[in-house]
Amino acid sequence: PGGIWDQILLQYCRGLRAHPVWAIGEVDYEEDKFSIKEVQTIFLLERETKAAVLQALRTGKMYALFGTAKGTERISLDAFTIEDPSSKRRAYMGDEIISGSNPRIKIKITSAGRVNVGLIRNGSVIQTFRSEGNTNVDFVDHIYQPGAKVFYRLDIKGPARILSNPIFVQFAKRGL
Repeated sequence: PGGIWDQILLQYCRGLRAHPVWAIGEVDYEEDKFSIKEVQTIFLLERETKAAVLQALRTGKMYALFGTAKGTERISLDAFTIEDPSSKRRAYMGDEIISGSNPRIKIKITSAGRVNVGLIRNGSVIQTFRSEGNTNVDFVDHIYQPGAKVFYRLDIKGPARILSNPIFVQFAKRGL
């Protein structure tokens, strides 16, 4: 949290970049130091087509999964959404939502092991959730700042590690 990726995402939120930068799973292959199987990019697809994969890459509809080659138990990020309680609109990874109130964050993780979820807003961990096994989080962030734009992302540590792509929240100005 707070590293170069978060700094770039903040530049996007401040209007200094036209597009956000998405996280993908990758590994530098150096002889047998790292297994190519160690990292995966999990795509959130409605259809398994080349066009759908390319669209997911363009729009941030994926997350990075690290540590899968160690024979660990499976972990998956089944849901990460932000809802505007005032309008009932919902955003998913890679989306931007306009919110007239405090955002409601929902997270669902399937895991057989211990899970530690870091909820990151604008590069800082604002909340940590710990559980054993499957995890369901329903959290309201009391941050409403009329006119501001923020991002949320997840850093999940469990049997493996998951880095989600961000969800952006543009807070509506009062009186609109």
